[in-house]
Amino acid sequence: MSRRLFFAIQPPADIRQAMTDLFSIRQQGLKYLSADNLHVTLVFLGQVKSETEARLIELAGHIEISPFSLCFTEAEFWPKPRIICLTATEVPEPLQQLVLALSSIAKACGVTIEERPYRPHVTLVRKANQLLPLESFEFQWQAQSFALYLSESTDDGPRYSVIRQWLLSPG
Repeated sequence: MSRRLFFAIQPPADIRQAMTDLFSIRQQGLKYLSADNLHVTLVFLGQVKSETEARLIELAGHIEISPFSLCFTEAEFWPKPRIICLTATEVPEPLQQLVLALSSIAKACGVTIEERPYRPHVTLVRKANQLLPLESFEFQWQAQSFALYLSESTDDGPRYSVIRQWLLSPG
């Protein structure tokens, strides 16, 4: 058996709700993500077998990275995936270290991951054709943990749920 998995950080509930509230008017035909689904992907794993999942969980438990601050101040339209997302202007060093550590773990477990520069983002809208007008915003929070998520397809769109969570702590 295999499941669709990814590592991510989830903003606090109040910030996720504020992110979904950025769109005062909802356009038909677009898929707005619910506050519960908002996250910052660290490493997308794709379909993973249960034995590999168990090994990923074991190895991720050994990561020692300090908590760090994330700040999202820009909105972008990405044409290829057709999404509107919030982006961070900076990638804090501990975040970069976390992404590298999780990528190394994935590769050690035989999981093929995308090789491209890491860009922290929070997807808000799918099936978009352009950037929608937004009020100015700044979302900042302290990342205290990361998690392994399950991605499931439902009639209402994807649903993401935490399989296992780890606290960030310096080594």
